[in-house]
Amino acid sequence: MKSGGFPCRLVECDVRFQVMQQGSMTALLAASAERTEHELSVHNYHHEKLEQPVRSYGAFSAGASKARKRE
Repeated sequence: MKSGGFPCRLVECDVRFQVMQQGSMTALLAASAERTEHELSVHNYHHEKLEQPVRSYGAFSAGASKARKRE
């Protein structure tokens, strides 16, 4: 049974890496680094980031950030 934390990205592996201090970016990055080290050393798994598509939000969103002038 899996519980909280960063899971190993291989489906058949139940190892998880806990973020020791909630709200801490340093702790989050440390848990992520531990997961990556585990994946490399135990499974020889190299995670590849998928390229994110560029999104066009159109003309409406371009004007939405401008403050409205009150009359």
